Amino acid sequence: MGFNNSLKKEIEYSGMGLRDIAAKSGMKLHSLNNYLGSRNQIPSVIRGAKIAKALGVTVEQLVFGEDSKVNADLRAINSLSRQLTDSQKKFLLKIIKIYLQEKS
Repeated sequence: MGFNNSLKKEIEYSGMGLRDIAAKSGMKLHSLNNYLGSRNQIPSVIRGAKIAKALGVTVEQLVFGEDSKVNADLRAINSLSRQLTDSQKKFLLKIIKIYLQEKS
């Protein structure tokens, strides 16, 4: 899987728009569109790292295209968790711990 396909999948998993990713990564929208285009442009390491950070993934995920159902689920959870306040995250963590204790 090429960089642009991995990037497309990660953008889809993140639920963010290109403008949001451009803003979070400090890049121009035009640059992101170049990486997503059919010319298969690949960013520099620095730019790739900025994109990965904005998406909440590793550079390796973008380059090598790790794609499994578990990774997709974890990325979705990670993406959604960014929308929570710190107190909401702590509350959710408590619920998960209680659930796991009851399951044991």
